[in-house]
Amino acid sequence: MLATALLSGLDIASLALPSWGMNLMLWVLGSAIGSRFQGMTRRLLGRYLWQSGIATLLALVVLAVFAELIHQTVGVGRDVALLALAPGGIGEMAILAVALIALTLLAILPFIASCKDSPCCHVCSR
Repeated sequence: MLATALLSGLDIASLALPSWGMNLMLWVLGSAIGSRFQGMTRRLLGRYLWQSGIATLLALVVLAVFAELIHQTVGVGRDVALLALAPGGIGEMAILAVALIALTLLAILPFIASCKDSPCCHVCSR
């Protein structure tokens, strides 16, 4: 990653995907996702949408309750507590932390804690 950053930062290599490559990748990805809905009735799709919406709302309520507990007990801002508990990858967390000008370390702390126990983590296992 360091070599890639250096090559890209010094304008030695352009690492941007060409637009045709991005379009092809999105077409393949969309086709793969769309094929999962083959043979599904509108009623079944509606039921799945309803159930996933309820599950998402429940998850967000639980997230908000724990974020408020963290805010009250630790004293960090609500935005930082919400960001620290929000589902997503570390890339999304870093982008949101920078966008919100929040405490980035607190946002990625859960990933660092879970990373050390992961057998596939090459960063923390050294």
